[in-house]
Amino acid sequence: MEFSKIRSRRLRINGEKHGRLYTEIPDLNVPSRLVGSAASEDESDVETTHFIDYIKKHRQPIVTPEQAYVVTKILAAIYESASRREPISLA
Repeated sequence: MEFSKIRSRRLRINGEKHGRLYTEIPDLNVPSRLVGSAASEDESDVETTHFIDYIKKHRQPIVTPEQAYVVTKILAAIYESASRREPISLA
């Protein structure tokens, strides 16, 4: 998949903050300095290139460890909920 097609998709993030639900549509126009020469590569190559730049060049991560942790908790809850066939609390 071309990088330009990846960037043109609209990502919606739904969440809860301070007791209120929200929907955020983040800007996916990542500056080319973050992805280096990965503009013509597939999604996993872009992520890998960024991760290497993050480690070697001390760049800022696109996704923070805290955000990755939250996503991991959500995915684990989805699998547990499916296995138990009941809602799972993330609290």
